[in-house]
Amino acid sequence: MNQVGWIVDLNVKQDAANRFIGLTNEMIAAALVEPGCLTYQRFFSSDQMVCRILERYTDSDAAYLHLLMFKTKFGPRYNVLVDRKSFWVFGPVGPSLARELDHFAPQYHPLVFGFAMRS
Repeated sequence: MNQVGWIVDLNVKQDAANRFIGLTNEMIAAALVEPGCLTYQRFFSSDQMVCRILERYTDSDAAYLHLLMFKTKFGPRYNVLVDRKSFWVFGPVGPSLARELDHFAPQYHPLVFGFAMRS
């Protein structure tokens, strides 16, 4: 299985929740048409101050192309609204994707055992 994904925990900055949710809706619309994007979900705490991100891609190349688009289109607006608490990456990460991810200081977890069901 070549799928790559991540879970990211964010703290939403004070008074930024509405702007962050608006930006999140833009990001979801963009991800919806990306080739290779399998899962793109956001989970918010009841006070909307904590966000957990779950993303999954067909492979490392698809995830890499997503990050390039994200950085160009959303990065500056995104980074002023949140602070990253943790970043876990799952699956086989190629060198190009690793270079993009490394500045987030993620924890990498290669697949050892398991499977994913197809819906």
